[in-house]
Amino acid sequence: MNLVTAIIVDNAFCASKADEEERAKRIEYEKEKELEALKDFFADIDADGSGKLSQYEFHEAMQNRKVRQKLRAWDLLPKDMAEVWEILDNGDGELDVGEFISGVRRLQGDAKAKDILQLHKEMRALEDSLGGIEATMKSSKVRMQNVDLSLKRTRTNIAAVHRTFGRAKDAVKLAARTQAAQ
Repeated sequence: MNLVTAIIVDNAFCASKADEEERAKRIEYEKEKELEALKDFFADIDADGSGKLSQYEFHEAMQNRKVRQKLRAWDLLPKDMAEVWEILDNGDGELDVGEFISGVRRLQGDAKAKDILQLHKEMRALEDSLGGIEATMKSSKVRMQNVDLSLKRTRTNIAAVHRTFGRAKDAVKLAARTQAAQ
């Protein structure tokens, strides 16, 4: 009886392992298929065939009904495409096929814990940067107040010098008249 049970359990484990391997192969095949579909989609909307997608090409492609349908199939709504462009673009104003594919894949489905952790890390970095900017602004404000105070003192000193020169000029004129009268 134990031998029969062992054989049945062993067969079940083998079948389970074969199923897992088959499922892994199927998932890998689907990922490859999706990758090819994304590459083909990118090539279709790359109007000038440069291998890079400009913002103009991207937004022009959104006018095409088939493009909008394909995006909906990937859970990307056409109304969100301006925001999607900002997310996908690395700042150079163009998307290459790698940026496009990795970005679209990241936008699909639910956020993963690592995505949320990455966002949290970036938010902390931004908060730190803002703290530094705030400190710099405060010290700049103090320096500007000191400059303003120095300018006020300088204006006062210039006005005093101007008055002194005016008095000296009047004194020289008076002395000249007095000397001439003698």
